Parts: sequence; structure tokens; C-alpha cells
Amino acid sequence: MLDYNFRSSFSWQPAKLALLLLIVGTLVGIRADAVRPQGTSRGLYEITIDRAGPSDPGRLWFTELQANRIGSYDLGNNQFKEFRIPRPNSSPRGLLFDRRSPQDAGTVWFTEFEGYRLGKLDVATGVVTELPSLGTPAYPLDLVLDRSGEGDPGRIWFSLHGRNKIGRLDLGTEAVTTFDLPSPEPAPIGIFFERPAGVDAGYLWVAQASDRSFTGRIFRFDVATASFREYSLGSTENAATRVIADRRGAGDVGFLWVNELTGANIIRVDLATREIVKRRVIGNSFFLHRVLVLDRTPDPGGRVFIWFSDAGGNRVGRMNGDTGELQFFGLPPGPGWPVGMVLDRKSPADAGRIWFAENQRDRLGMINLASGELQEIEMPPGP
Repeated sequence: MLDYNFRSSFSWQPAKLALLLLIVGTLVGIRADAVRPQGTSRGLYEITIDRAGPSDPGRLWFTELQANRIGSYDLGNNQFKEFRIPRPNSSPRGLLFDRRSPQDAGTVWFTEFEGYRLGKLDVATGVVTELPSLGTPAYPLDLVLDRSGEGDPGRIWFSLHGRNKIGRLDLGTEAVTTFDLPSPEPAPIGIFFERPAGVDAGYLWVAQASDRSFTGRIFRFDVATASFREYSLGSTENAATRVIADRRGAGDVGFLWVNELTGANIIRVDLATREIVKRRVIGNSFFLHRVLVLDRTPDPGGRVFIWFSDAGGNRVGRMNGDTGELQFFGLPPGPGWPVGMVLDRKSPADAGRIWFAENQRDRLGMINLASGELQEIEMPPGP
């Protein structure tokens, strides 16, 4: 484990380049070098937050593709820590934090895209453990947690991009079960778990990157029956990479929000009518916004915003879910490439913050939702 105490912030007010490497990297993975050349970035990718309660400052956790590590940033003492992954060149990508009780220090789970494994970091001891191989070429990507309540050890669902499957890890036994997706070569990427009223076992939503015709689709996996239902995204040649279910009432009242890998749209699918609305959020057709964050504001109007990363444009965007109005927050000059993103709200009355990871420079970014100010926190040089 590597410890740092360092903070450097740059304040920017909200203010095209199409990078093929980043696009291809998102589809097939960015390979980490066995030895990271001096002066290159760690390749920060996914990010999540760990907070035990409103009085806890919290910690940010993030994956480092090129450095082959899991990193953390303590929001109370401004301390960075890094944890090495035993397997070289594993390309850690998907990430989630799990705390089973208030007394539990927690576990950080991650996927090893090039290592074909899931890994876990015990926060109390700092020990990183890797689970057995999922097979070649599994290419595990996203992770989501499924726990019904206190006393349930829970399950982790994950996408197997290279094997056209979704996987389930039982947290009580650490046994893995996989399920084939129904169409040929669906190449799943993003997944989202929900347990809506009346659906006891829950639904797993799967964003399909591509099939033989490179057509994006969404699948809903009913956990109780192990059955799939397909949701079309209409006429599109762009792969679906992330999906969020946005419930607005009982039954199928609400929407799916979907983004595209190489397109310029955020897509809204009406759960009841299947009506599709595509909203173009940038003019560049080589637009990477793999990340979607749903933000239901605490104000009386209860507005819904969709946050996304425009890595090629070096900025973070926010779309009003009802009106389609767009707002962008530009990063400082240089190839920041914002990717992973998480919403941080301490209480229902807190306007909150959006945290994001910058893939091409060793910085975490933060947008204060009350002031609109963008700040960056730079990591110190590492070995």
C-alpha cells in the first residue's frame, strides 16, 4: 500500500477532438503496461464513494488501469492511498463499495478486464484478493450490488463482455453462476440492478454494446425466472454502453436512460409505451459518454438531470431529463478525458457534488452543484 498526503486544487467556472484510442479502449479495454513508463498517467477510470453516514467525510475509491492499482482519497484528511493488484496487466475497470453493517470497514470489489477475474480489497487490512479465472476471454466489465436487506449476504452481478454473458457472484459462498444473453455476440457492457415494488428478486438491466449488425439494444433480466426481455432502441448504429432505470411510479411508469458509445445521443425509453426519444447532446459523432448518473434534485420541483462524460470534448455535461436543456462544465486545458463519475449527496437537503476521474492525467475532479464551481485534486507523482 502506498500513502500520500497531498492536495492541489484548481478552481474553474463552468465554461473536439475524436480520440479513436479512447473509443476502442472502451469497447475492447485499455491494456496496462507491465511497467508504467515514467511520466505517464495512472489511467484513472471508474470511481465510487464510501460514506458511513452524514457525519463521515467519506472516501473516494477509483481504479487505475495503467498503474494496475486501486486508489482511494480520504475526503477528511486529503490523503491518497494506493493498493497494488497482484496480477500484472490486469486492467482494473468496474468498481463498487460494499459495507454490510455500520461496524464493517467495507470491501472494494473490482473487475480485472485483462485478468479475466474479479478482485476484492479488504478495507480494514488493505489486503487485495483475486478470485479464480472466469475464463478466456471473459473481459469482465461493470459490477452492481444486489442485497435484499439486513442478513442477506448479497450478490454481485457483472457483465462478461468477451463471453456474451452476465455473471452472478454469491457473496455468501463466492460461487459464480453465468447466464447467456439471448442474441449472438451482444458484447454486454453496462448493467443496472433494481428491485421495483412487486418484483421481489429484482431486475438486472444490460446494455448491449453490439451484435453482428452493431445495433445497440437493452435487455431486462428477470432474476426470479432467469428470463430476458429485449427493449429496442430504434434505428441506431451506435452501441449502447450504459443504462439506468428511472422509476416514476408503480408498475412500468418511468423511463430507461441509455447512452451510446460512438454516437451523440442520450436515449430515453418509456417503460410502459416503449416510445423512444433520442436527444443529441453533442455534435461530434465520435462522442464518448459511457457514464450516466441520474440526479433527482432535492428542490421542491424534484427535477431530474442526467450527468454524462464527454471525454473527447474534455468536459462534463448535464442534461435536464424533461426539457433536454444542456449545460457543460469544461476542464482545464490538456487531455483530461473525464470518465468514471459518481453523485455525492450527504443528505436529502444537500445540493451535492459530482466527482469524476480523469483518465489521462492523475486528477480527480469535483463539481459543486450549489455553486457550479469545478475543482480538481491532483495526485502526487507515484512510482
